Amino acid sequence: MKTITPRQTHSDCKIAIVHDWLVVRGGAERVLERLLCLFPKADLYCLFGWKTAYLDPNSSKRQFKTSFLQKIPLIKNLYRYGARLMPVAIESLKLDSYDIIISSSWAFAHGINKNKDAKHLAYVHSPMRWAWDMEEEYLSRSKIPGLAINLVKQQLSSLRRWDVKAGQKPDLIISNSNFVGERIKKNWGRISKTIYPPVITKQINNQKIVKHGAYVSISRLVPYKRIDNIIDAFKHLPKKKLIVAGEGPDRGKLEKNAPSNISFVGFLPDQKKFELLAGARAMIQASKEDFGISVAEAQTLGVPVIAYSKGGASEIIDNVHKAKATGFLFDNLDPKRIAESVNSFENFNFSSQDCKAKAEKFSFSAFDDKIIKALKNLME
Repeated sequence: MKTITPRQTHSDCKIAIVHDWLVVRGGAERVLERLLCLFPKADLYCLFGWKTAYLDPNSSKRQFKTSFLQKIPLIKNLYRYGARLMPVAIESLKLDSYDIIISSSWAFAHGINKNKDAKHLAYVHSPMRWAWDMEEEYLSRSKIPGLAINLVKQQLSSLRRWDVKAGQKPDLIISNSNFVGERIKKNWGRISKTIYPPVITKQINNQKIVKHGAYVSISRLVPYKRIDNIIDAFKHLPKKKLIVAGEGPDRGKLEKNAPSNISFVGFLPDQKKFELLAGARAMIQASKEDFGISVAEAQTLGVPVIAYSKGGASEIIDNVHKAKATGFLFDNLDPKRIAESVNSFENFNFSSQDCKAKAEKFSFSAFDDKIIKALKNLME
C-alpha cells in the first residue's frame, strides 16, 4: 500500500470520489466541489446525475461515471421511489482499480465495494434520515397512500439493516458535525471524526449591500425545513419583515399561507444570496440540520443567526449566554415560541466581528488541511 504525503496525494494514488446522486446543488454538493478541487485527478462516480448539479473547474478532464440507474427513464423525477434499488446500484460500481476511495454520503455512497488493499474514507453528511430518526416524520408528511404505509415501513426496515452493514465498510468515517457523529455511533456502532464542511463565501461589494433589515430564511422549500413554522411565527410579528429564499415543492402552499410582511424571492445564485444575507437583521432557521451551511455562511458575513438548538446549529453559533454571542438558539418549534425568540433576540447586541471570528473554523484551508491529514494517517 502506498504511503502518501500532502504533495503526493494528488499524483501518486489513483483516487475515486463517490457521491450519492447529483440532481440539485445543495450543501453536500458544495462539500463535493471542494473535494474535487483538492483531488483534481480523481474520477467521480454517482448513482445517477448530471454535471449541471455541481461546479468543477476540472470537469472537462475528469472521468464522470454513473450506475445502471442512469439508464432508467425519468430517474431524475422518480428516484425517491427507487430506494430499494440504491444498495444494489452502489455495490455494482466497479472500483477495484483505485488506491483511495472517498465517499460523500448522506444515503448510500458509503456502501461501495473496494479491493482489499484500497482505503476508503467516508465523509458522512448524515446516515439516511428518512430510514432512521426521521421515519415517523417522513411517513406523516409524505403523500403515501394509507394502504402502502406498511409496505414502506418494511422497506425502511430493510434499508436500515443494509445501512448498518454498509456502515462497517469504510476504513475511516468523517462526520460533518458532532451531532451527526452521535447518530453514526447510535445507528452504525462506529466512532467517527468530525471535520466541518468548508463554507463558501465570496467578497461582497459593499456598494451592492442593501441594509434591508429583514429577517432571512434560506432553504429548500420542503417539509422538514419547517418554513411553515417560521411563516406562522411571523404572523405574530406583523411589523417585522421576513424574506424567504429558496425553491421546492412546498413553495406554492407556503406562499398562499404567508401574510403581507413575508416575501419570497426564489432560488438565488451564490452572489445574490450573500448580498441578501449581508443586509439582513438576522438569518432564521427552524429545522434540525445535520450541520447547516447557510448558518455558517451567515456567520462568515458577520450576520447573527436565530436557529433551532437541536442539530448542527449549536456547533456553529455561540448562544446569547456566552461572552461573544453570535446568535440566539431556541428549543421550541411552536410558532408563538419562535416569535418570542425573535423578540428576545432584539434585546441583545451582536458584533459582526465576533460572528466572522466564530466562522473561521469553517474555512476552505481548515477543511483542506484536515482532510489531507486524515488521508495521510489512513494510508500510513
